Amino acid sequence: MVSTTVEHLIENPASFDGQTVETVGFYVNEREHHAIYPSKDTEEHKTGIWLVTESVAAGGESQSKLLNRRNIRIIGSFSNRRGSGTGHFNLWPAELRNITLIEAASAQ
Repeated sequence: MVSTTVEHLIENPASFDGQTVETVGFYVNEREHHAIYPSKDTEEHKTGIWLVTESVAAGGESQSKLLNRRNIRIIGSFSNRRGSGTGHFNLWPAELRNITLIEAASAQ
């Protein structure tokens, strides 16, 4: 497992493709919007990573909603989708799948 920042994942996606990564960032879990960003001030599709099946790792949808719009620590498999996009309307450049951990984290 590699521990890195959301920014580093977005800037160097090919380096992490297929790897299990751990990162901390600002979490958004809303209708058609499940992603992690470097911070709440950088919430743009191109700076975020789409999250697949995050509610299961977070202890269900109610726990996932409690973490919404907070900093989280997350572990999952990184997928570089820069060429085709991912998420709602394929707007995100990459995604995390097979998420095994989502928990509250202190501010970065």
